[in-house]
Amino acid sequence: QEELVSLSKEVYSYLQTSKNYLNPELRVTDLSQRFNLPLYKMSQVLNIGLQQNFTEVVMKLRIEEAMNRLSDPKFQEDKILSVAMDCGFVSKSTFNTAFKNY
Repeated sequence: QEELVSLSKEVYSYLQTSKNYLNPELRVTDLSQRFNLPLYKMSQVLNIGLQQNFTEVVMKLRIEEAMNRLSDPKFQEDKILSVAMDCGFVSKSTFNTAFKNY
């Protein structure tokens, strides 16, 4: 379990620095390939190490990015939906649901 927690920190750090979560086509298989782990192991890393599934982790990062952009004067003229799409959301309803849940 210590290995899973350690790997989860590494995966989360990678996502934060690479900002791959902005890619709307990001899949858990992409992460498993990046870290050279079988899919089931990557799922364990996320589920046990971060206590969230892949979708929850990515949605959280996307919402945090959207919130940062929406509070940044540089993005003041952008529409909320435009910011959401730039943060990796594929639809308004997905963004709204994730935002409410966050």
